[in-house]
Amino acid sequence: MRSEHLKNLPPVLVSALARLFARYLSECKVPTQCKASKTVLLFKKEDLHDISNYRSICLLSAVYKPFTLAILNTIDRTLEEG
Repeated sequence: MRSEHLKNLPPVLVSALARLFARYLSECKVPTQCKASKTVLLFKKEDLHDISNYRSICLLSAVYKPFTLAILNTIDRTLEEG
């Protein structure tokens, strides 16, 4: 799922996603989408044929960010109840 799709979800789907994340948290599970990533090489400088002139970045799923926000909110609530 792309980030544009997440940003434009209707409220009913946002609520469903929030409930799903809450269930994952209560069961101490991580969504499969959050475990997957894609590594991409970015060219830095000089010789294109020298691998040391590239750096790797890891692209995570768009679902990962709202899931980590759900984790953060859970931690915040737990600390406030303290």
